[in-house]
Amino acid sequence: MEIIARSMIDSRIARPWAPTTQKRSLPAGTLVERAKRRRERLILDAAQGQIESYSGNTTATIHYGEPAAETATSRGEQYSRSCTYVKTDCSHHITVAPDWFASVHLRGISRVDGLLTLAAEPVDAEGYTVYRASWLRSKGKRLAAEHGFIAMEGHRVAHARTESGAKAILTRRANEIKYSRNEHKIRTALHEMRLNGYAQIIVSISDSIAAGNCLAGTEQFRDRHLPGRTTATIEEILSVDSMRGLAINACLRAIRRAKMGI
Repeated sequence: MEIIARSMIDSRIARPWAPTTQKRSLPAGTLVERAKRRRERLILDAAQGQIESYSGNTTATIHYGEPAAETATSRGEQYSRSCTYVKTDCSHHITVAPDWFASVHLRGISRVDGLLTLAAEPVDAEGYTVYRASWLRSKGKRLAAEHGFIAMEGHRVAHARTESGAKAILTRRANEIKYSRNEHKIRTALHEMRLNGYAQIIVSISDSIAAGNCLAGTEQFRDRHLPGRTTATIEEILSVDSMRGLAINACLRAIRRAKMGI
């Protein structure tokens, strides 16, 4: 044991221990340049799935300023010696708000419903989280910016050109979810309407609005199934195959109104 211990001591003396130090090189560029590149990566990651590649060279450049987006194309290289067709080069240009990192990314709305948010400003709205915003839209392979409002309620989000339009979309989606969850109750209500002689009660657009449906959704239902009409009987509405909960609500409202003699 003494021999083994002495050999270990001798080896330590011959090769003294020293911590291994490995220099870590920082990424190229100044701190400001590195931060800029990081923001650009965040923006491009949020736009994933919206930026399409062309047959030639495709580039995507991020700018800061008034929210905008455009795609420019040009003639590229020839496919091959035997093919006279040329490739299409493309340059995507995306402009986000100068304070995008703070006003959009840190709020967790970089990508909303699959769309890159270019700019966002909070708006006071009771019951909803609403932003006056701009977002990236893909039209074919070309990019464009759209401006309007983003409304959020829980996990539901909606884009629209107006604040009321965004809220209306959320309301309609909530009604559709409610309809799917309460389909049995709604079918029972339909059966009772037929049995109780409510078929000829008139339902108006005002009934639909009073039932909590939005004007845009009501007019869309009217234009698709009852074009040119301002009123319809419950029987006519019940005959629509694609009827949803919002139409049922309008019918129930009309029945209550008729019972009260309004």
